[in-house]
Amino acid sequence: MERKPAVAVVFHHIGPYHHARLNAVTDRLSVTGIEWSAKGYDAWGAAEVPARYHKISLFSEAAEHYPDSRQRREAFRWALEQAKPDVLAVNGWNNFGSLTAADCCVRLGLPMVVMSESARQDETRTWWKEILKRQIVDLYSAALVGGQRHVEYLVELGMPRDRIFVGYDVVDNEYFRQKTGEVRSQRSEVRQKYALPENYFLASARFIPKKNLMGLMQGYAQYRERSQAEGKTPWHLVVLGDGPLRENLNAQLSTLNLLAHVHFAGFKQYQ
Repeated sequence: MERKPAVAVVFHHIGPYHHARLNAVTDRLSVTGIEWSAKGYDAWGAAEVPARYHKISLFSEAAEHYPDSRQRREAFRWALEQAKPDVLAVNGWNNFGSLTAADCCVRLGLPMVVMSESARQDETRTWWKEILKRQIVDLYSAALVGGQRHVEYLVELGMPRDRIFVGYDVVDNEYFRQKTGEVRSQRSEVRQKYALPENYFLASARFIPKKNLMGLMQGYAQYRERSQAEGKTPWHLVVLGDGPLRENLNAQLSTLNLLAHVHFAGFKQYQ
């Protein structure tokens, strides 16, 4: 049997969303999922489907200031010795985990792929930070990104365009198709249980600035105005998630007169 190429994929914490993608990759590659922390920032819950990849948890709980850099390097080098990958895929380039991983791989001569959802428009950029990013990006052999804006930003940082591939932002379509079918077979009971409107758009995001939920509310308000002007009954909007901008969003709903039409359902786990 032909040997599958071996890849190790690094995340801060492997939640159900990452788990589904890693399982899918095992059809073509030998996969090791490495997580810095067995505990996530959010209560994502456990995946329902068993892992088809090898999983390594480096620490029971890890954050920006714990463990220290020496412990991180030692733990990560140990994980690479266990996994023996041909290539390492790491999420981003500006957190303690990704920088430690890059340092170890450079020392070992192990090629790296950066997984990125960063775009120039995300925030105000500082010239000296951009210089540092270019030096870090130069360490990677290729990139896997979410979309075209992410491609353009990496090209700006010096990554050759032919080494950048789109397809990072994917979900387990079969899982959601199956679960949606189950819900639709009992839609009236589910709608009553969760106090859901008849027709609605569904959004899911952390309530933080870069998710642009303020923009979503403004767009939804415009949609309602146009629908009513055309004599149509507008759908409601249900938003899953929570975060520091919740009070700001509530204030915006009041200003836009949307309190009766936008429903904050709180943080919900994957299933």
